[in-house]
Amino acid sequence: MTSADGDVGTKFGFMPRAEFELGHFRAAVEYNLVGKSNNTNYSYIGFKIGFFFGGGRLEGDNGGGGGGGNKRSPQNRGDVSPR
Repeated sequence: MTSADGDVGTKFGFMPRAEFELGHFRAAVEYNLVGKSNNTNYSYIGFKIGFFFGGGRLEGDNGGGGGGGNKRSPQNRGDVSPR
C-alpha cells in the first residue's frame, strides 16, 4: 500500500433510514455515517425512488381478509341501481 491509497480497513458505521410506500411508488432517504480518515469524510446521504409491478389487489378482492369483506358494498346489500 502506498501513501496515495489512504487508510484501508474496516470501520463501524451507522445508517438511519426513512422510507414510505404509496400505492406502487416507494421513496427512501438514508444517511450513512462512516467517519473520517486522513481528513476525508466518507459519510454520505442517499435518496432512492422507485416503483414495482404486481402485488396489487385481484379483481373482486376487497381486502377484508376474513369473509364478509366490505359490508357497505351494493353487492352485499342487494342494492342494484336501475339501468
